[in-house]
Amino acid sequence: MSFGSNVLEAHVWALDEGFVLTYECSCGHEYWTAWDGEVDEDCPSCGTTNSPTDAWSAEDIRSAMKEIAIT
Repeated sequence: MSFGSNVLEAHVWALDEGFVLTYECSCGHEYWTAWDGEVDEDCPSCGTTNSPTDAWSAEDIRSAMKEIAIT
């Protein structure tokens, strides 16, 4: 999952909360939340409970930002 235009917002959340967790729901909706550990989360589109598909630490997001030249 790519953060696209939300990469800066995700970076701030990761620094504050620990990890940005990404989710992909069976309804097709992709979303992310920030937590200090991996947790299941309800899809904001349909309410289905999903497990994280990926976890990004603040360091992961910093590396991604460097790759797309955002500092």
